[in-house]
Amino acid sequence: MTLIGHQGRELDMGTRVNASPEESEGACYTDAPNLSARGRTNRATLGGALSTAGLINCGTE
Repeated sequence: MTLIGHQGRELDMGTRVNASPEESEGACYTDAPNLSARGRTNRATLGGALSTAGLINCGTE
């Protein structure tokens, strides 16, 4: 799952959707330490929206 901006483009989530741990150097994990500030903010926004909808994040993803 990802976020799309008002122009229809994917927002920076720190890595491409479905990137493997090897491809993304571990940045595919939710709280990866090597995320950009923008990617971290966008992930927090997505996580908050999903929590509001009653969903939870898998701890290893």
